[in-house]
This record gives sequence, C-alpha cells and structure tokens, in this order.
Amino acid sequence: MNQRLTPCLSQSERLLYFALDTVVPAAPPALWWTIGLGLFSGLNLLALREIWPHTPHADDWFLLLGICCFVLLPWLVARTAGRVAAMLQGCAWRIVWRLASWGAYATGAVALIPGAVVISIMLTTLLLR
Repeated sequence: MNQRLTPCLSQSERLLYFALDTVVPAAPPALWWTIGLGLFSGLNLLALREIWPHTPHADDWFLLLGICCFVLLPWLVARTAGRVAAMLQGCAWRIVWRLASWGAYATGAVALIPGAVVISIMLTTLLLR
C-alpha cells in the first residue's frame, strides 16, 4: 500500500500529495510553458529599466507576451481539470472537476474576446512603428 494513502496523514498532507500525484502530472507541458513565459514577461516588466535601458519598445513586447499568456491560461487550466477528472475514481469528485473544467472554459471564452482585440491592436501598433 502506498504510504501516502494511509489514514494517519493530515488533511493538508493529503491535499499536497493529491496535487503532486494527480494534478501536476495531468498538467500539459503547454501550461508550464505559459506559466514560465508569463513569469518571464512579468519579471522583465518589473526590471525594465535595468535590463532593457536602450530598447524603447521592450515594455510593449513584454506586455504583449503577458497578455497572450493571460489569454491562454484558462484554456490550459480547463484541459488540466478535464484530465484530472478522467483520472479520478469517485463520481462526486469527477463531477466537481468537470464543473471546474467547464468554468475554466467559460472564463477562457470570456477572456478571449477582449484579449484578441487587445493583442491585435498592440501587434498592429508595434509592427507599424
């Protein structure tokens, strides 16, 4: 029997092991790339004057990269929730994770419309400079 499944574990330990054993392996690689690029973009925006002092439009490009990551993130989280739901045994938990997946898809659809408009406007202004 797996040591992680023993009933003497606290609730927080069981939740941590569930996240490490089920949720993290279910996350697609594109989710990790999106999170990494979003963090890279955010850190570059924070230290813009120190890292990119002679690049006048670096802030626009990093902002565009951050917005693209923001638009992609709900879709990838929804995919992860769907994969977690497929791995679960109990019907109630499977329904909860399916509902989380549908909610993330709805959030992605809502974020896609203004995100696509902002991305297209930013791209045209950056490419026409």
